[in-house]
Amino acid sequence: MLLQRGFLPWLANQETRDILMVEIERAEEGKFRPAAYSINKLAERWEISGTQIRHLIASGKLPAFKLGETLWRIRAETVEQFERDALGLA
Repeated sequence: MLLQRGFLPWLANQETRDILMVEIERAEEGKFRPAAYSINKLAERWEISGTQIRHLIASGKLPAFKLGETLWRIRAETVEQFERDALGLA
């Protein structure tokens, strides 16, 4: 769904999709999961720019919350659901 709309173009790479699937499985098993991601950390994970993450937040496609006046965070559960949706696993 999101991949088809071009929101996460990096998912077109099968190797990246495979890595992401392993990370999702590990998170579901409780082996690793940060509580929330910063914009920069999420941009690094998704291999896109922080500006693209900000656009997803501003458009309402990616729920996020503010810490103080300038710091945005995206809950790990939100990131995982967004990735599942993008992979068609929802």
